[in-house]
Amino acid sequence: MKRIMLDTNILISGIFFPGIERNLINACYSRGYTIVLSEYIVREAEAVLKRKFSIMGNY
Repeated sequence: MKRIMLDTNILISGIFFPGIERNLINACYSRGYTIVLSEYIVREAEAVLKRKFSIMGNY
């Protein structure tokens, strides 16, 4: 099983916008790779989504 770790920029760009980042995530998925995220990256992504996109509410 192959694993790949994405940073916050790739994660957010790949989820919300078309482009190379999304292509990377789709390629990982189609090849059966496991995408690994650290707790730090998840927290950072939450902060970015709250700050830039007003997403995530007050959890």
